[in-house]
Amino acid sequence: MVTITLSAVGAKNAANRLREFLAAEGIKLKQTHAYEALAQVLGYPNWNTLQALINGTSSSEIAANAANGFAEMIDAQGSRYTVERLAEQAAPRTAITFDPKEFDKFVGCYQFSPDTFCTVSRKEELFHARLTGQGPLEFYPESESKFFTLRPPAQLSFKLSAQGFAESLMLHQNGREHLAKRVDESVATAFEEALQKYVADNKPSPEREVLLRRSIAAFHTGAPNYEDMAPGTIESTKRTWPTTRPTFRRLGKLTDLKFLRVDAEGWDVYEAVFGNGKLIWKVGPLTPDHKLAGTWFEFP
Repeated sequence: MVTITLSAVGAKNAANRLREFLAAEGIKLKQTHAYEALAQVLGYPNWNTLQALINGTSSSEIAANAANGFAEMIDAQGSRYTVERLAEQAAPRTAITFDPKEFDKFVGCYQFSPDTFCTVSRKEELFHARLTGQGPLEFYPESESKFFTLRPPAQLSFKLSAQGFAESLMLHQNGREHLAKRVDESVATAFEEALQKYVADNKPSPEREVLLRRSIAAFHTGAPNYEDMAPGTIESTKRTWPTTRPTFRRLGKLTDLKFLRVDAEGWDVYEAVFGNGKLIWKVGPLTPDHKLAGTWFEFP
């Protein structure tokens, strides 16, 4: 048996090395996904649990959370996934004979969230899909409406409208399923252009900062502010709160919030200074109804 001891900095460095290794193999991960992958490799249910252990949350607190049903398999944002689904998605696939022209009804742009799109395209007999910020992947048909890629293992299934054109797709990957609805390509183009400008300007969104401050203040009181969160963020917060609550109890009250930069994905990055420590906090684009769609924190 091998025992691996990690500090907070060591865990982050290990996650970054994992990300670099996978990138060299053609697999691109967001930084947050690399953190989650490292936690899974080390046998923890999520990155927040690993951080909590590294930073002093007692094993009894972690065990209590598990006893209350929070040891189920979830990712760093709290999205549920299952071992059964993960195994099915990783199972060997067999490509079928498929008329390439039949793929044209799937070609188009689909939106998962305010900042994540999937562009599906065909070039002669080759079928490709590209997620925002990633390179294109080639997909192969396993049925008339479901396609797979091998590296990383993932599948796309499409739902057709009465007129015979795809109105949505489902991404099956990492034990989870993500729904995206068809949108006009101009929506994705406009987002990409706005994202590039936002990153180049490198100025924070005042509205995001207001919501972040309210969110942190609520965490300090022990009662998360769900009114400012999108449904997915509410779910993830509820699922990770038993693990993260001791962290905020230990950190104490927020004393300062310093804007650091806008990262390449368009998220505002802050240094949150508390009475007993610091966090690096990221806030992503808001939903159309001005709710927090994505936040992420880590120890510096």
